[in-house]
Amino acid sequence: MLKFQNEYTATLLNCDPTNPILANLPFVRDELSGEFKITLTDFRARRLSLISSKSLHPTVSEIRLTPPIAILANMRENYEGAHHDSARRALALRLEYSEMLKSMMRSMKEIYQVLYPHTDAHIILTSQQEIHAKSTSGAYVEFVQQVVEYLQQHSIDIVTIDRFFTDESMFPLPSADPTYVVGRLKNYGLKLSHQRMHTQLTSFFQSVCERAAIDGQQEYLVHQLTAALSGELEVGTVQKPSLRSLFMEAIFPAYIECTFTSPAGWILSAPLLQATEKILAKLRLDVDSTLDACVQAVTSMLTTLLNSIHASLSALPTPDILPSSINTAIYTLFLKILIRTIPLLDTISPAPHHPAYETAKSITTHAALILQHISNPTVPLLPLPPLAPSPPPTPHISTKSATIATLTKTLRTEWKMHNGIWYVARPTSRREVLAPRFGAGGEELGRVVEGLLRVAARSEWLEGLVMGLDLRVWRGENMGGGRRRCIGGRVGGIGGVFV
Repeated sequence: MLKFQNEYTATLLNCDPTNPILANLPFVRDELSGEFKITLTDFRARRLSLISSKSLHPTVSEIRLTPPIAILANMRENYEGAHHDSARRALALRLEYSEMLKSMMRSMKEIYQVLYPHTDAHIILTSQQEIHAKSTSGAYVEFVQQVVEYLQQHSIDIVTIDRFFTDESMFPLPSADPTYVVGRLKNYGLKLSHQRMHTQLTSFFQSVCERAAIDGQQEYLVHQLTAALSGELEVGTVQKPSLRSLFMEAIFPAYIECTFTSPAGWILSAPLLQATEKILAKLRLDVDSTLDACVQAVTSMLTTLLNSIHASLSALPTPDILPSSINTAIYTLFLKILIRTIPLLDTISPAPHHPAYETAKSITTHAALILQHISNPTVPLLPLPPLAPSPPPTPHISTKSATIATLTKTLRTEWKMHNGIWYVARPTSRREVLAPRFGAGGEELGRVVEGLLRVAARSEWLEGLVMGLDLRVWRGENMGGGRRRCIGGRVGGIGGVFV
């Protein structure tokens, strides 16, 4: 019956159009008949995007035949709405929905075992190569993995996810996100209007960061953060922040400012800096500069990020940057973030003397002087130019301050170095940290500074600075056809338009 899923779904929509679980599906009614007509091609293409839908009392058979993730977001919304209105109704919905979701998980498990008949849920696989091979084979495996992520995001308050799908000895886990961190982070993102969830999120995130460092899986963490904090239009507010805005305005800045104030701070901040650069690269697709709420949210997060980088660099003496491969690598990551930030600032076009531009000028000037020193060691290494004495208040300052306090205490009391190796030492355990290794980064730093100057030279509000710092780069970008300007300041539409 799987090949008739499109027709079955269309029938459900036509017969029960007011069903809350089946609402807002990514299909439209036929203009002539007024009914839903769904082709198998459309159904397959939009199967995962059906997560934005809503059904009042679908039967177990409907759950099995309708794409399971089609109802998850709507189940959550319906349950949360009932929870605010009536505890008794919320309990009834939870029991009803949990039975449906358990049935769905049983069906997925049965189908998987039919497709992979040599896999027994009760036999522990001992070959990691076999587990990895299974995790990358088959469209159905990938589909189930995506469904489990959505369950983590929308349904953990309704039902406990079957251990079968989270135990690598039973089911192949996603190779880049074996513990479903993305779905769990996104679940927190749905609840950030409550301050207590900020505390729970920061605690969970610190444990994730520590686990990634201990297990040598910080590359996974970069992917997980990029996936969790990208792909949605940015309209977060102080009262109801998006997951991305809270990370960019409170959590990431806290880790950034601890980079050099604690000896082991760089270990935890390095993957976050890599993720930040990737998130900002994708953010241009999630920006609509015609929406004031979007402009304000993005401007706030960029300003806060740059201020935190500046504060972190202020704690590091300039002469200590180049001799240390770690300091050089972290400084290079800071500059890569700035390279992504400048075009975004130009897209949303705040005032020319906006604090974000002033911070960008300070860091760019510092980087240019370091580049000159690399080329000519007789050029003195000057300190980072200071900012205005009264920076604007940071959004979510309480969350940021609490994160810094907790992180600082943990790094001071639990992170210990012995014979050049870092350990996380607790009363009942002592785990070695697989710290990232950086080679000599002087050449890469030089290339990144050169790239930063080129990007700054294309900015209307930074080109004058670059002209004074490096006339060769300024000429190359402004007289050699390299310049790209925004049309009329702010740019309409998602992501901006450049010429």
